[in-house]
Amino acid sequence: MNSKNKMPEWYEIYPQGTLEGEEEKKFFISLTRNKKYKNWRSVSAISKETNIPDKKIEELIFKYNKTGLVIQNPSNSEFWGYYHNNLDIIPKKQGSVIEEERKKLLNKKLNPSP
Repeated sequence: MNSKNKMPEWYEIYPQGTLEGEEEKKFFISLTRNKKYKNWRSVSAISKETNIPDKKIEELIFKYNKTGLVIQNPSNSEFWGYYHNNLDIIPKKQGSVIEEERKKLLNKKLNPSP
């Protein structure tokens, strides 16, 4: 990882030099390179392009969805994408409700309305 706040790129963490790593490499290349599909691909499309079985694609999606590298299309649950290609739709991380309330009260105290 380049910094504490930056998500790693797929090529920084996949198991290079192994059979599993080669499958993961094909999987990520399928997700990242084809702008024709507007950054979203179905399991069957990835499987067809990479010659990796659907079941293995689903396992890779599950594995990397937990880490945040692969995200689900918010408007179509059948499609998946690489987080870096879809930064505009990733929700900003919000603080806890208690923290938000504390900030509101503090702002109200520091900036009272006339």
